[in-house]
Amino acid sequence: MRKTTLVLLLIAALSGCQKSPSGETRQRGATPPQKITVAYTVQPQSTLIHIAVAKGYFVEEGLEVQSLIHTFGKAALQSLLDHKADFAAVAETPFLFNVLKGEKICVITNIEASGKNNAIVARKDAGISAPGDLKGKRIGFTPGTTSDFFLDSMLTANGLTRKAILPIPLKPEEMQAAIVAKKVDAVCTWNYPLTQIKRQLGADGVLFYDIEIYTETFNIADWSSEFKAVSESESYGAKWHY
Repeated sequence: MRKTTLVLLLIAALSGCQKSPSGETRQRGATPPQKITVAYTVQPQSTLIHIAVAKGYFVEEGLEVQSLIHTFGKAALQSLLDHKADFAAVAETPFLFNVLKGEKICVITNIEASGKNNAIVARKDAGISAPGDLKGKRIGFTPGTTSDFFLDSMLTANGLTRKAILPIPLKPEEMQAAIVAKKVDAVCTWNYPLTQIKRQLGADGVLFYDIEIYTETFNIADWSSEFKAVSESESYGAKWHY
């Protein structure tokens, strides 16, 4: 199937595919490139995709990629769910939340794993110097993301629950302004926002992470083969770009 072939080509490109031997060089112009749309993020978790685009790995594999750049993976996944993208780079948490909702999506490859990318950064002047001090505090988080899951994990690991804090839903790009303006006492997020916030708070900021309680994975998501087969038979070309 064309889509199976495209998935395999995408994986090869994201893995840093090697150039073909000179005797097997692709005949340029013999076939038009396959057009795909990939939704991914400005975050470091999407580095492999940025490299593949910059180095021309997709082009070498006969793929013409349209990039949809988002600030975080949940938004990138939404592009896939809205049929605006053919693939999406996303962490496991938004992916699993959508599977639980019944979305027929699958992970075709993993491109990152980290036990230190998610953390809680807090203001010391809010009386926070240890995780236990988060009790009763206003904590910003991004619902339906690794921020949401990691917050619960950190609270549980330190004998607290969500009811013990005042959770404040925020977009990743809103967190820095919120904590600097003291609208929240802490935020639970990831890089780049995490590093930028800690840097701006300076000595007044404290960082909490725990590699023992959570490992983030960043993945390439696609529609499941069963769903795609039905979609193709019903309206091939109406929903898919390739």
